[in-house]
Amino acid sequence: MIAVSFGGGVQTTALAILQVHGKVPAPTRLGVMADTRGEKPETYAYLREHFIPWATRNGFELVIIERDELGLYEYAMQRQMVPSINTRWCTSRFKIDPINRWLKQHGASRTEPATIQIGISADEAQRAKPAKRGRSYVRRTYPLLDLGLTRQNCLAIIDEEGLPRPPKSGCWFCPYQRKRQWQLLQVEHPDLADKALALEANAMARNPLDRLGGYFRLRDLLGGGTQLAFDSLLANDEGCTSGACFL
Repeated sequence: MIAVSFGGGVQTTALAILQVHGKVPAPTRLGVMADTRGEKPETYAYLREHFIPWATRNGFELVIIERDELGLYEYAMQRQMVPSINTRWCTSRFKIDPINRWLKQHGASRTEPATIQIGISADEAQRAKPAKRGRSYVRRTYPLLDLGLTRQNCLAIIDEEGLPRPPKSGCWFCPYQRKRQWQLLQVEHPDLADKALALEANAMARNPLDRLGGYFRLRDLLGGGTQLAFDSLLANDEGCTSGACFL
């Protein structure tokens, strides 16, 4: 089995396009996406309105996997914790583990491992890592790296296909966000900003060091409820490009 680990952003959208046109080694028409239920509304809208219709027209199957009845936000609220930059438990529990479990359920084994294609581009090559020990039923490959394609190349591929460019993917309460991104969330989605503040307050009631902002308290940045002037923000900021929480 060969599948694309689909994240809903620029690189994996471009990788899916390359697959249907047979422009990668060992092309596949299968993508698997671990849905934390915490992606930004723009990402879900892009999937619904653009990517999934395109995939249907081109015979590309996208399987969307959820871990269990609780999404990441509800799971963290229930346990009075926040997603962690240091331990990255959210990545393991809500992204990597659900995909690996699905692969095993669909035939991946030590004797016949599945190949999972990761959408890491040449300008972020430092993110490419082999599968961890104990996961010998999964083999990772990096087609964009093999082809020497950068994020800008991926944008050009999407443009040439006639698709709109996807928004930056990632959970709206991800601790990897910069201050500008948190402020933009408050401007564009004040209801989600309020939920992020509630998540941080809930976690800090148990452990004062559990901050969504990492080195700063989110409530110090957003807690005043002041609606920030939109033109004071970098609306075209690409934000975090480390991809630390993606497969």
